[in-house]
Amino acid sequence: MNIQRQIITGIEELLHKHDFLVIPGFGGFVLKKSDAHFSANSSLLYPPSLAIGFNVQLKQDDGLLLLWLKEKLNCTAQDARIHLNEFAAYCSSILKTKGRLNIDNIGFFYTDFEGNIQFEADTNTNFLKSQFGLSALSVKELSPIEQNIIIETEDRIIATQKTATNPVKKYRQIAWAAVILALLFSGLLVFVSNTKISGKLKAAIGGDNQKSTYDLIQYPELILNEMHVEKTNYTSDVNGIAYIELEEHKVIAVKTFEVTELVHPKTTEESTINKRGDFEVVLGCFGVKSNAQKLIKQLKSKGIKAFMSGKNERNLYVVSAGGYNTKLNALDKLNSIKDLCPKAWIRKTN
Repeated sequence: MNIQRQIITGIEELLHKHDFLVIPGFGGFVLKKSDAHFSANSSLLYPPSLAIGFNVQLKQDDGLLLLWLKEKLNCTAQDARIHLNEFAAYCSSILKTKGRLNIDNIGFFYTDFEGNIQFEADTNTNFLKSQFGLSALSVKELSPIEQNIIIETEDRIIATQKTATNPVKKYRQIAWAAVILALLFSGLLVFVSNTKISGKLKAAIGGDNQKSTYDLIQYPELILNEMHVEKTNYTSDVNGIAYIELEEHKVIAVKTFEVTELVHPKTTEESTINKRGDFEVVLGCFGVKSNAQKLIKQLKSKGIKAFMSGKNERNLYVVSAGGYNTKLNALDKLNSIKDLCPKAWIRKTN
């Protein structure tokens, strides 16, 4: 096993024992406890873990990795320090040439548009000792159990008693109803005969076929005066001044203006991003939301519209340049931003 592979093994081993570890001349790892959480699509439950972060400002040697390497190689502290400095220089050169450095079971490093070193942790590795060996659980939502409720009903028969009606009383009620109707009809005829009603209303009530008439009323003395408005065209001189005569010996000068109609062109360009589609152009994935927001801000300053489309199956925040219904449209978008975003790729959303 070469020295670089032994140093990576030592980093992983020490992170299981310590919450803080510095790679001299490169940066330091910091562990922070994270509670149990669901995945982006709520189908996986991840156990509590120690979230690992990286601070490039922590370059002062804390001695942990140096002592481990000294005991592992059975060498002097000076030789171990030389190996660590060479490892830090190797990591920096890989990031400058390739832009990405992967460390197994820990995460990967990459450089952003400004050349700063960024880090994304491996979500499959849990450094919390109490949860060692626990993996994500598949959780399915229980569907409600349908209960068939049977309501038993009893047939109830209500006995009815038939009462004999008096036929004389029934005939008396019919006679009174006929008398009341006759009185109402007689009153209506009297009202119609004493009221001046003409036209179709009288024909409908009294049976008269006379049609309604309308006499035109004329007003011969009513005369409407016509108004005559005299229109005058005024001619202006070379200076745009027209002279108007109001009365005798009263003349005023008026400045004339040419009316110009302003036509504002309609804006047809769409400023919004299509956020839905079977394919999306991914610009980066982040475990920390602030890193994703920082990338969006950097892209907007360079004229690239981007947004946060949610989390992927590894619970990472996805920065997207838009969603597209076909892969060909997504490739066109990818080629248009290839110069500014050489590490962008296409992801199938469904």
